Amino acid sequence: MGVFGAFVFAAFLQPLVVTGTHQFIQGIEANLVATTGFNYIQAIWSVSIIAQGGGAIGMYLIHKKHSKERNICMSSFIPTLVGISEPAIFAANMRYSIIPFICACIGAGCGGAFVKLFEVRAIGQGLTGVLGLLIVTPETLVWYVAGNLIAFIVPIVLIFAYNKAKGVPTTDEEGAGAGFDVSF
Repeated sequence: MGVFGAFVFAAFLQPLVVTGTHQFIQGIEANLVATTGFNYIQAIWSVSIIAQGGGAIGMYLIHKKHSKERNICMSSFIPTLVGISEPAIFAANMRYSIIPFICACIGAGCGGAFVKLFEVRAIGQGLTGVLGLLIVTPETLVWYVAGNLIAFIVPIVLIFAYNKAKGVPTTDEEGAGAGFDVSF
């Protein structure tokens, strides 16, 4: 799988999570570890999950301060740090629109391409996000962190850009309602 393939794979991992069909990948990971000693999919999983967390933070930042939606977005971001993306997907990124979810998938693709470019690999499976630091090979650790940061930041930028292009205010100054436009 090349860099483009890693982009596509990372971008489509979370849609697999939505459908529940992501479980089959664990067998592939186990086979990789058993036959090669390394897991090249773990880093791609991690950026895919962290990108959904970035989407949740993007939604957090555009909601009104002291709002229920803002609290939900933050609390759904926290599980992504330990490899659980479903709260971010369903409570924040797909709550009002599919756009934040798509922005996160694009961020995942960017992070996936990056970790593939630097051949990030792990010696096990199942641990992603912060916990993934424990199984990533030491020589690729810095690239693992950088790939996750890319995957986290890209959705935030895309959500802000989309929100600005739609003309939705992003602050609650003078009583203006901030939030994602749900009319599309």
